[in-house]
Amino acid sequence: MKDQAIALLRRAILRHTPARHGLMLPPNPRAKYHEFASAPTEEQLRQHLAGMITLATPATCNDLAACIIFDIDDHALDSIPALLDAAKQQQLWAWGEWHVATNRGYVWIPFDRLTSAAALAQLGQELITATDLTPAQCQEIDNRTANQAITRLPFGRHTHTTQRGELIFQDGTSAALDADVDAALTLWEHRYQENPADDVTPYTPPAPLPPPRASLARSYQYIVASEVQRRWNAAHEVCAILQADGGRRSSRTSWHCPCGQHRNGDRTPSLLIRPAKNERYGSHIVQGYSPTCAFHDPTDVFDAFNVYRILHGLSNAEMLLHARRELGLPERAPATQRNDTGQPDHHAQRRSVQPAETPAASPPQPAISAAAVLARAGEDCSFSRAMRTLLTIIVSLIGTRPATQITLRTLVDKTGLTRRTIQIAQRRLVEDGYLTITPTSKRCGGDDANRYALCMGGGGRSKRSPLKVKAWKGGQTLPPVAESTPPAAALDPVPALPAAAAAPEPEHRAKPLFPQKVTLQHMHADADAPTITAAPVPAPSVEIAPPFHAQPAPEVPQA
Repeated sequence: MKDQAIALLRRAILRHTPARHGLMLPPNPRAKYHEFASAPTEEQLRQHLAGMITLATPATCNDLAACIIFDIDDHALDSIPALLDAAKQQQLWAWGEWHVATNRGYVWIPFDRLTSAAALAQLGQELITATDLTPAQCQEIDNRTANQAITRLPFGRHTHTTQRGELIFQDGTSAALDADVDAALTLWEHRYQENPADDVTPYTPPAPLPPPRASLARSYQYIVASEVQRRWNAAHEVCAILQADGGRRSSRTSWHCPCGQHRNGDRTPSLLIRPAKNERYGSHIVQGYSPTCAFHDPTDVFDAFNVYRILHGLSNAEMLLHARRELGLPERAPATQRNDTGQPDHHAQRRSVQPAETPAASPPQPAISAAAVLARAGEDCSFSRAMRTLLTIIVSLIGTRPATQITLRTLVDKTGLTRRTIQIAQRRLVEDGYLTITPTSKRCGGDDANRYALCMGGGGRSKRSPLKVKAWKGGQTLPPVAESTPPAAALDPVPALPAAAAAPEPEHRAKPLFPQKVTLQHMHADADAPTITAAPVPAPSVEIAPPFHAQPAPEVPQA
């Protein structure tokens, strides 16, 4: 009897001759099966039916299978009859095995020959869908024909529970394997059938997914910044850019730098030309060895793109726009179409691509002459020594270019002034309309490099409140003293000053309120002592704002 059962077991489940099998282990947290790279032998199958060992094999081999196997992890008492009924409706013979202790089980549907494992897996999925089980119960059903996992063979003893379970057939009858295994095997042998594999529908691969919709940027052939930089570097040589902007070759790999930030004009060449290792940076890159050089930053790569940008005083956005126009590339990506809810509408019909309109060229502005700027500065009587020194150095660094990038460290080295003095002087130069300073993201020698350009705008220094006092060390700003209108009676006791002293009102020097040095923005250098003057008041409605250090006038008894 065991021999016939073994023969039927090979035909039903082992027809594909699996290349590996597993031996079920006692309860072990590390592994459930110990696998071997061979098919189970005849003796092992005999021991399996006798309950001495428990075997497991995969359902497929080389994409072929002869049996659909369902492994039910939970709710097996409900799922097994539902799967058997679904198979019966498809005129397929099947049987199940239910384990009472764990409420788990299996369903097998054998076929008369090997066929495509994908076709059987597809049929098994259709059977699961045809059942009236809930989605949670369907998730507990594992179609083992669709994977390579090993599955325990029927009629064996579960090593964890030491039970075999019960056989369940499509007519509703069952047989307890634990009560009499031979009688249950005999019943199974009498009812065993093989389903025709020719009736299995060939495997139909799922419809391929539609290709991803091209992004809006690609449909407009918009080129990203890194690709613009690569194309521009491929069309320009860094040596040609250096030579065009005043650089001089010293040897095959060294150049005199034209950045204008060297103390001695870079008499000793400090610029090294090296081959680029990345195609994005073109054929060569440059590296400056002088700490004041604009190309000294070791963390940056100075290719032809960046060398041109720095020498011409352009920001990164301005350089990208210049490169796009020179290469004939779109200057910007058009906005994404949106629906009524404000979300991107990817299904809307694309509008025709219109080339970006080139803004009308502004009329050429007259070139700002450095001599004119210096001449205007010479006529300004409010110019301090620090402002005059700083403006002269900046004019020499800018040269004939429209603008250049200069670090604060460079100005400190060339002027000999402190950083604070330079910051105050350049702020006053900007207020008086001599310079325009634009912050950039470039760093050289640990300092931020600002973009400096000459200008001839402004009608003199902007009005500054004489009540704003800047502390040199503290950095705090004193709150302005509130102005008040004294009553008419308080104006009478103020003595009139001589006519000679009532001429133009001199500037005041206030007594410091802090032990450190304090500077008034309207303090004249020649004033030795604070002088308070008051012009004749024509009417009591005129407001007089006394300086913050002035003491109140003594009261004069009324006549």
